[in-house]
Amino acid sequence: MVFVQSNTNCFTDNYCAGVEFSGKDLSGRRVMGFTENGTLSNLTVCNARNMWDIPNEWSMEDAATVPVSYSTVLYALIEKGRITTGQNILIHAGAGAVGLSAINVALYYKCNIFTTVGSINKSNFLKKLYPSLSDKQIGSSRDCSFYNMI
Repeated sequence: MVFVQSNTNCFTDNYCAGVEFSGKDLSGRRVMGFTENGTLSNLTVCNARNMWDIPNEWSMEDAATVPVSYSTVLYALIEKGRITTGQNILIHAGAGAVGLSAINVALYYKCNIFTTVGSINKSNFLKKLYPSLSDKQIGSSRDCSFYNMI
């Protein structure tokens, strides 16, 4: 077990929620991870296998958004979905945390990506973030029109 000085604070002594964190371990390393003990605290206990170093160019806030979304995607696409290079993949809510993580993994596997979003602003955000995505690959999540897209 590793003790981590978290980047967050408790609201009350009895409130325990949240599973991901960013902070510094007792040696001063910048780390991110998740724990089953709750992380809305300034100190958390973490199993070392559920913790990773934070890249230097990331903020603590950026790092805190990564562990759960990527763990969800890696489990779903690799462990359960057995993703392979070149597959077609539909990612709902592409502009959300899990959606962005899924797009990154799908790009790594060179998949043909289709995604849905709830607004034109989110569509524009995705096209700016991922220039390889075109309008033909981004559909609306507000109706069933994405069905024709895929």
